[in-house]
Amino acid sequence: MKLSVPAFLAGLLPMSAVVATLLFNQASRRIEQGHQEWALRPVVVAAEDIPAGKPITYGIIAQRSIPAWFVTGSMVPPADAAAVINRPANVTLHAGDALRWTMFADHSAPDACFRAIVAKVNAAGEAARDGAISRFESRMGAPLPEPEPPRLPKSDSSGEVPVIVLTAEVREGTVLEESMLAVGKLPRLLVTASFIPADRLRDAVGARTLVPLQPRDALMWQMLDDAERPRRAASCVAEATAALDEARHRVTSEETAAFVRGQEAH
Repeated sequence: MKLSVPAFLAGLLPMSAVVATLLFNQASRRIEQGHQEWALRPVVVAAEDIPAGKPITYGIIAQRSIPAWFVTGSMVPPADAAAVINRPANVTLHAGDALRWTMFADHSAPDACFRAIVAKVNAAGEAARDGAISRFESRMGAPLPEPEPPRLPKSDSSGEVPVIVLTAEVREGTVLEESMLAVGKLPRLLVTASFIPADRLRDAVGARTLVPLQPRDALMWQMLDDAERPRRAASCVAEATAALDEARHRVTSEETAAFVRGQEAH
């Protein structure tokens, strides 16, 4: 059955009407959205240049209307202007700048807290550091021979050198287990006396790493120290730094909480 042209056109008319309605509604929504975005909303602005630290008064602020698209919740609306009166801005304002709540953040409490606890935090850190150094000295083994090891790793029949490599990622201070180690090969030209040869694998097991390492990294003697009787300055620095950081973090948390409780009691 053939469809006649008039019948075909008649069928298009309802579809065209639906499409036109959808397009009209979509265009209307966009127009309405545009009207809303560009509708003017009032905000509080500086009526003149205001230096940082100068208390805000009604005489140095004004109201200005700007498109809603540019207004954010951080701006002070006229209805809340009283909240910033007699409060100093912590930044310089130029005439016309919109006042923002963050410009009036009160840093007096954090500053007072810092002044109250900084001496205790520093003292705790220094005591922890000194204690770590003292404990290190009591555990310290005999000085390492220089250079170490006394011989270069030997190459095999292929001309490559079997050396110890990591099989897993390890952090600084990790005590190496045998499962973390394997034998790899490096070209003779890349190997120095610093690399640990394959036949010295047992010497690496139980050692502590002084640096973070990635899988397939070839181990070097300088990267390791004895876990029980450390002998390298890097181990001492690492232990002292860790003790200092831990003590500062702990005392900062404790003293800050105590300061807040004291303020709340008043």
